[in-house]
Amino acid sequence: QAQHDFAQAAALAPQSEPAHLGLARAWIALGEPRRAEAAYLALLAALPGSAAGRHGLARLRLDRRDFAAAEPDLRRVVEARPGDAGAGLDWARALRGLGRRAESLAVLGKTFARSAERDVGTQLFHQLREAGDRDGATEVLIRMDDPRASARTRTAIGLLHLAQGDTEAALAIATSILAEQPGDDRARLLAAHALAAAGRDTEALARDLEIGPGQPAYAAARVHAVALLVRAGDHGRALALAEEALAVRPRRADLMVARAQVVAAAGDPGRARQLLEAALAVHRDDVTLLAGLASLEDDAGHADRAVELMERVLSVDPDSVPALDFIGRSLTDRGLDLARAAEVLTAAIELAPGDPRVLGHWGWLELQRGRRRAAARALRRARQLAPKDAEIVWHLGEVRLAQGKPARALALFEEAAALAPTAATARRIEGRIRALSSDK
Repeated sequence: QAQHDFAQAAALAPQSEPAHLGLARAWIALGEPRRAEAAYLALLAALPGSAAGRHGLARLRLDRRDFAAAEPDLRRVVEARPGDAGAGLDWARALRGLGRRAESLAVLGKTFARSAERDVGTQLFHQLREAGDRDGATEVLIRMDDPRASARTRTAIGLLHLAQGDTEAALAIATSILAEQPGDDRARLLAAHALAAAGRDTEALARDLEIGPGQPAYAAARVHAVALLVRAGDHGRALALAEEALAVRPRRADLMVARAQVVAAAGDPGRARQLLEAALAVHRDDVTLLAGLASLEDDAGHADRAVELMERVLSVDPDSVPALDFIGRSLTDRGLDLARAAEVLTAAIELAPGDPRVLGHWGWLELQRGRRRAAARALRRARQLAPKDAEIVWHLGEVRLAQGKPARALALFEEAAALAPTAATARRIEGRIRALSSDK
């Protein structure tokens, strides 16, 4: 009905900006982006100076990754409305999509200086991390952390500090919030994650368990608590906690996955698979359940099945960075369809600049494609962002081995082995260590 009414209004008043904008929004809501594009084009034909129409048109083109078509319009919008943070953010995205990363970073810096908006600051933070500018990224967080901001905003900034590896700053923010609002469950969960990242698992578990069933962060806190107990080898208590939480929140997919992971860790992957398959029979397109089952299948050596499940995730959520990264890593590991691996990892890097695991998997792909120098650059950058990630260190060792530096490779393999790798990764690292040690 809205589409019909806006169409009539636009026909009666061809120069009415609200009518054309409303018509475009209605077509978007109806899942008709091409018709929405036609509405924006009609508006711009009638009113070439409509910044809102030009921005809307550019956003549609961004959504279909047509960066070349979107970029000129976004530049014009920002020139007309330099204080429009949303347009600045979109322009930076278009520039980045075109491979013009330095320009993208400059646009983000100017937009953040004008607006200080959290979304802009967050993207700037991630791109600075990707560029290896840790000090610049930290400076952005300092500028974003306004004590007068809401607890939710400050908690989000604390999580960015955690991504930066600055557990002390994250814990300080959580402590500050809790001093003023002792019942803030999100800040308490932030404290739990910061403590766990600092190796203080007992204290972290205590913070998780302080979050009660009536609080929004209850399920997430129980998922984290279960993971901590599994890490400690206390499978019985972990399973009991997962079952207890599911009795309170029976529809939470993350709790279902956490329970299955406990069962698998306790030595019954078949039962874990049954639990998730039963849940998927009821919630067929739940991306959390699909990803959880994919992880189990991957651990069991069923890589094709795992990728198939993650492709289903992408059919529901095309911008799922974990799914894109998983598929790219799996194909690269097996030397299969490296073009597809490059496609999905490129998309993941665009969506999550500065994510060390994605950057690490890109470096791994570059090595498989024979591009050793590019592989070394990507993996060195990933290691700077996540120096204690066993997989990244191992892959960097593989690069050094391919470069004919066995002594350096062995040192990296030994370092990776000490960083608690997954069982599958540990087996591969141990094989390398044995082979290189026997060659001495």
